[in-house]
Amino acid sequence: MTKRKHQLPLLLLAGSLLTTACIRDEVPPCPPLRVTFEVVDKNYANIADVEAIGLDRRVDENQPFAAYVATLSYRITDEATGHVVAEQHLWRPAADDAAPAVELPADLPFGTYRITVWGGMADERGVEAAGSFGAYALHHGGAEGYDVYQAETLMHYDATHANFTVGLRRVKGKLLVESVGLPEGTCWSERRIDGVAAGVTSALAYNGTTAFAVQDEWQPAANVTTHTWTAPSFEGSPATLTVSYYNSPERTAPVLSPPATQIDVRRNEISVVRYVYADGRFEVYVLIDDDWNRVNDLIVD
Repeated sequence: MTKRKHQLPLLLLAGSLLTTACIRDEVPPCPPLRVTFEVVDKNYANIADVEAIGLDRRVDENQPFAAYVATLSYRITDEATGHVVAEQHLWRPAADDAAPAVELPADLPFGTYRITVWGGMADERGVEAAGSFGAYALHHGGAEGYDVYQAETLMHYDATHANFTVGLRRVKGKLLVESVGLPEGTCWSERRIDGVAAGVTSALAYNGTTAFAVQDEWQPAANVTTHTWTAPSFEGSPATLTVSYYNSPERTAPVLSPPATQIDVRRNEISVVRYVYADGRFEVYVLIDDDWNRVNDLIVD
């Protein structure tokens, strides 16, 4: 009887140690930080109005990621130290990947991290011209540039928060210029846009003003529509659109020059201007909501 009393505490202690060892073995490893990318602005906000007049078409919103944004450049920094923990330049997600993702090394410490993303560029000259990965020069060198996307967010990474989704938004608008009734042989044009934002930050704050020009050519047609990716008008002031038409590819002197037109360009919206040439003069219309408005009626010339 006495012998069993001495054995019982030892058996209880041994059982306790075995149970503790099992619990410790079942603790899963800490999950690595994982970032998934998605596109927020697949269609322009006013695509319904523009589609109704037949000048553009909405895109299918169920396509893979790369159908909207073909390239990504991202940087992940430690918010406390500013140290870069991961970065990738001009990465091309797989063509069939619905939501591409990146996973950081499992030994990354818990903490707060900032991810900054630029997308849709064929090169990084816009970032380089801005002088910081947190900014972008929208029309560097006076050029149209790309249909750029952007995202930035803070990620508070810990044992229970390891998966984050980053939504990319378009930073420019689109300008459509419809030309109607041009004389035969008028197959070249130049569009100059003044007074749009020069740059944008990773927080979608626009700054400065700039101008840029775009040239186009087309086969003879009764109606011609050209499109331009353009930064938004700066601080609510309208931008100025000047179009010149030519009858030779050298574009030495315009054969037609409609009056300059003030336009309101907004992020992720389509601006539409129609030039109708008849009887030796132009009538100019701007699409506002779903109505055509003559420029003279708007007193914007």
